[in-house]
Amino acid sequence: MKRSIQFMGPALVFSALLATSALAADLTKDQVKAKLEAAGYTNVSGIHKEKNHFDAKAMKDGKEVMLDVDAKSGAITPESEEAEAREHKDKKY
Repeated sequence: MKRSIQFMGPALVFSALLATSALAADLTKDQVKAKLEAAGYTNVSGIHKEKNHFDAKAMKDGKEVMLDVDAKSGAITPESEEAEAREHKDKKY
């Protein structure tokens, strides 16, 4: 009985850590801007949250780009024209 209790302690701590990381807070707009600038983007603007990501406009290599930034991980991906059109079509103004 004592041995099973000893193993439960670390298991509970590990479970709590997993639950906490799964519920990690979303990035803020300031954190998104800092992440984009650190990745070499300039003139970052238009940051707004869309479901599980942020949309943003920025400049890279002299070209304006539209970007998606994952709200949890901060992963940056260029927004395709098709995805942008679909996203804005679904918006209700």
